[in-house]
Amino acid sequence: FSNRLELPKTLSQSQQDFDSYLLPSLTLLYADLDQYVQPQSGHFIRGQLQGGKGETFYAQAMLSTDSFLTPWQDERFRLLFLLQNRARTTLGSEPFHRGFLNGGSWFIRGATQYSIFDENSLKSTQEIRLFFFPTPEDLAFLGLPVTKQSPPLFKNWGAFVNVFVDEGAYWNHAEGLTSQNWQMGTGMGLNIVTPIGLVVGADLAFP
Repeated sequence: FSNRLELPKTLSQSQQDFDSYLLPSLTLLYADLDQYVQPQSGHFIRGQLQGGKGETFYAQAMLSTDSFLTPWQDERFRLLFLLQNRARTTLGSEPFHRGFLNGGSWFIRGATQYSIFDENSLKSTQEIRLFFFPTPEDLAFLGLPVTKQSPPLFKNWGAFVNVFVDEGAYWNHAEGLTSQNWQMGTGMGLNIVTPIGLVVGADLAFP
């Protein structure tokens, strides 16, 4: 028995002790959102070209779009429709850490096949969110002494439930995009909205 952890001699992409990269990037943005913390209507489009030249070479193109529509709201509740699209392709030897771009909002919830080494990804999401923002009177009823004069940290909290459908695919150039790569997931979630706009929650999806 030994408590020493045997590490490989090299952990870099090129199998050298370390890699150095030149990483040029071009990003184009378009937005007509009504607000950025919790958008209720509008669109956000982001395109990016990025490459890396060092011990290995790669080039990457990404496009993401987010569209928001709020057909109804009152003092406490808000109904939001969200449409997201993601597309990414990579040429060359992508650095290991760049593969995690397949996660986060790029991840197909409910996917049964997934790898951070996939060179291409497509994803589309249709989602409905029902928000609840309690008033000071609601919080007082729950025994929480929050008033309109309270600091923002103690008010402006909210929550929402969501139902969604995700579809998309992950694949490599060598295998090409086939019907076997296509995946779909449906599910729902519960989320907390913080005063600074950060969303903390969990989604449950089924393939």
